[in-house]
Order: sequence, then C-alpha cells, then structure tokens
Amino acid sequence: MKHPTFLKISFCIFLKYMTFFLFLMFKNENYYFISPGITDGSDLFYYLWLLLSLPLLNIIAFGVPLYYSFRIKNIFLFFLVISIFVTGEYFLYTYLASPSDLTNGLHNALFTILFLGLFFYKEIRFKF
Repeated sequence: MKHPTFLKISFCIFLKYMTFFLFLMFKNENYYFISPGITDGSDLFYYLWLLLSLPLLNIIAFGVPLYYSFRIKNIFLFFLVISIFVTGEYFLYTYLASPSDLTNGLHNALFTILFLGLFFYKEIRFKF
C-alpha cells in the first residue's frame, strides 16, 4: 500500500482548518471576515494572518509525525500516534487560539478525526 504524501497531509490539515473556521463563523454568527471586505493591503495581511497562522503552525508541528505515523506497521502504535496528534491539536487550539470557549477545541478535534477519515480512509483501512 502506498503511503500518503506530506503534501496530501498538509492539504488535509489546511482544508480541515478552512472548513472548521467556516463552521465557527456560522456557529458564532460572526461574519466579520465577509462583511467589511478587503479594502487595502493591511486588511489582506490581517485576513491572511488570521486564516493561515494556525494551519501553518499545525502543519509544522504535527505534519511530520502524522506523515510518519502512516508508515507504522503496528496498528496499536498507529492509533496511539493519531491519538497524541488529536490531543495535541486539541490543547494547541484550545489554549492558544480559543481559551474563552473550550468547546471549540472539541469541535476542532472532531473535525480532525472526520478529515483524517475522509482523506486517509484507504490507508487506515489497509492497516487492519
């Protein structure tokens, strides 16, 4: 079985965060990103900073361990690494990005599990 590429893992994390941010926008009824629009370069930098900083930090911190976790042959170790990944991402998001609402970290973890299942279903199924 062919292992997923680092690019596919990075794309999964990035797409998961964009979907998660969209979910949070509707959950919190906060349409700030789309209501005023981008008027100049500083607005563009601000939007990009808010939208891309957390996915990039997550790709840097967790992309390599996730990439190598798919190379593990032992199913128990694989799920242990995935569990550590989801737990680490939960704490990273909860305590750095959203300390005021702890349920956002739980939603983020659920989105992570969903997107890992969607992107890597064949790879995970092959481990069984």
